[in-house]
Amino acid sequence: MRSQVAGLPEVSLPLEDPAFIRNPYGLLSDLRESAPVFYDPRMGRVVLTRHADISALLRDRRFGRSALHRYSRDELGWPPADPRQANFDAFNNNHMLDSEPPKHTRLRSLVQLAFTPRRVERLQGRIEDILGAQLAGLHGAGSFDLVERYAEPLPVTVIAELLGVPEEARGHLRPWSAAIVKLYEPGVSPGHRPRPSRLYWTSAPCCASSQPSAGPSPRMT
Repeated sequence: MRSQVAGLPEVSLPLEDPAFIRNPYGLLSDLRESAPVFYDPRMGRVVLTRHADISALLRDRRFGRSALHRYSRDELGWPPADPRQANFDAFNNNHMLDSEPPKHTRLRSLVQLAFTPRRVERLQGRIEDILGAQLAGLHGAGSFDLVERYAEPLPVTVIAELLGVPEEARGHLRPWSAAIVKLYEPGVSPGHRPRPSRLYWTSAPCCASSQPSAGPSPRMT
């Protein structure tokens, strides 16, 4: 990787520093002026900090989310895949957000069937009902965290109903989501990372289905 980024300044982002996590904006503002494009040797990544550059990169079809459809791990200088996270890798390699065409095109076409404008419009009444129930549950609570108690549960509930997740299992979705995100975060020590295989097999039974869903569950339509 170093031979491909010759001439770029090297900056190691302090991703493990709690102060940076709480307020990264000062350092990022400085980097936009002094090093808008730099190489982070600890992450092994080129980092862009300016909106215009990031927007141009995201629109450039020469770039994408994945490289393994064109290059091997050896060619990329990556270590061999960790067999302990084989189940997670199988999930991640078939995830729409990390896929490239033609796989991405096929998966996106299936998802679009469930989210036509008419179907999305029909969700409005149910979402209003969910919000009303959440507000009723907060009546008399005094002070509370608006994000934690009101904003955050809404997408979890809507997604759970779209997927047909049983109500008694929905409380697991947010913690599982947070644990999965930890697997992607650079700078997280191994001791604080979830065990991918255990996470996969713990969560899979709740969402397993012998048939793919044809769209939102009856309660959402």
